Amino acid sequence: MKTSYCALALVLTASVASFGCKKDPPPPPPADPKAQTGKPGVVASCDMIAAVGSCNEWAKLAMGLEKGLCTGLKGTFVEGATAGCPTKGEIGSCALAGGEVRHYYGVALGPQGYTAPDAEKDCVSPEIGGKFTAVAP
Repeated sequence: MKTSYCALALVLTASVASFGCKKDPPPPPPADPKAQTGKPGVVASCDMIAAVGSCNEWAKLAMGLEKGLCTGLKGTFVEGATAGCPTKGEIGSCALAGGEVRHYYGVALGPQGYTAPDAEKDCVSPEIGGKFTAVAP
């Protein structure tokens, strides 16, 4: 009887092993470059135009901190191929350390908007320390 239990255990083990092993699913097809709606080189963005008059873009992320900061400020966080800030209503941008770019939007888009001098002042402030570039009207 002992050998029949061992044989049964061996058959069950082999059966479980064969059911437990499955092939990995095939990789998804490559993304259609024409379908990309974001900006090249941007891996994530945070649209806070309605709340604070700006939108940030990142070329790389730092452990997911950006998403938490964005949602904390009532922004819309987008990561991946569709990431990027809109150009409509933009009055200037601020290049920050680490590949981050903050885009500023005018007062025509809402009460939180900036004037060009205010946007530049915010960008070059000691707290932000960026390089401001105005958008031609």
